[in-house]
Amino acid sequence: MDDILFVATSPLGFDVTCLQSTWDDHIAGRKSVMHNKQALVVNAIENPVSIHSSGTHPDNRDVYFANNAPNDAYTKVVVENSDACHLVVSSWLQKEIRGNIGELKYVKPKL
Repeated sequence: MDDILFVATSPLGFDVTCLQSTWDDHIAGRKSVMHNKQALVVNAIENPVSIHSSGTHPDNRDVYFANNAPNDAYTKVVVENSDACHLVVSSWLQKEIRGNIGELKYVKPKL
């Protein structure tokens, strides 16, 4: 398996892994705005405002959102789920919670 860049624990109760190759080739490599933004992705997994099933892959992908990015943007993280593991497949910044999302699976509790 590729080298692991980080592992973060989801409030859904499982560990999510991001591989170095995914980060380099797909996330930071294709989206320069994500360069050196691993901490935003970790935080989005560990402390999301909401988690949705994927609108296009509802059986095996979840979409995490956290409002921790610069300029009031959300960090959006797509996670592929299997019985064996949960892997980050993509991440980017966007202004709203939208875009190929399905059923709401988690909402951050308010204090």
